[in-house]
Amino acid sequence: MLEETEDRLREEELRQYEEEFEKFNKMLELSELRERENDVRVREALAKFNFFIHTTGWLSGTAYLVIMGILVPSAWPYLAIPIDIWAFLLVVHALYAFWPTGPVNRFLKKVFKQRKKRRQAAGKGPDKEEGDEAEQDEPDRDDDGGGDPGHAG
Repeated sequence: MLEETEDRLREEELRQYEEEFEKFNKMLELSELRERENDVRVREALAKFNFFIHTTGWLSGTAYLVIMGILVPSAWPYLAIPIDIWAFLLVVHALYAFWPTGPVNRFLKKVFKQRKKRRQAAGKGPDKEEGDEAEQDEPDRDDDGGGDPGHAG
């Protein structure tokens, strides 16, 4: 009778631990989901901020080129080309920043997936990025045989 009571208590205790474990896992999943949602929001906000920075640069660069075109009228065709190309890139950037499900983002996701597959096939693995090799101490480009500054070696 004592053994049955002990077995029942152990089973009840085990059930409580399993319930706590399930609650913990649900809380962990919820926090990961919130973190992913926050990452998406931050990424969208940064895309818009970077677009406005790009627009400011385009406006100032275009103003400079227009002034140069006014001062040197014969150079106007050569100044219009960079203005037009930059304006096209600004439109692409606007599509990327303000239309997250649009064709630009779909294209970029497809390109990044292909790059990731090629990287995995090349043996870099799914978690390694291209910049991860920079953490290792490698000789610098000045051929003095010394390591890069800031790295122990």
